[in-house]
Amino acid sequence: MQATVVEAAWAALAGTSACLGGLILDRSGVRDDAIDEPEQTQVEAALLDARAARDELANVLHGEALRLGVALFDLDANREYTSLSELHDVVNDGLAGADGLAEVLSLDDPDGELVPLASRLRDGFGTVAEALPSD
Repeated sequence: MQATVVEAAWAALAGTSACLGGLILDRSGVRDDAIDEPEQTQVEAALLDARAARDELANVLHGEALRLGVALFDLDANREYTSLSELHDVVNDGLAGADGLAEVLSLDDPDGELVPLASRLRDGFGTVAEALPSD
């Protein structure tokens, strides 16, 4: 993998990871209040799968950075929200970030293993987007 692709993918992953972390923690309770069962269980499962994909991507990119001698910055802190409107913004930003990540990874994914991980990450945000009521 090229150093520029590793750096660009890491930058895309950082913002997407912050959105994902905020959605998983749901400190404000907005997500939990906005989504009823059985969708709530589906959303939580999708977010956990997205987190597993994010963790695997982070490990692969970190390993590539070490191999190439590229310095990476820390992933962004969890993105918080306190209203349904802000929750929609976090979800939409996460979707956009995952799309951007997949696009960057498609430039240099010789084994075809990384783009599907970005798709799993996007699927987590997509599941939340589908379950949320419009604001």
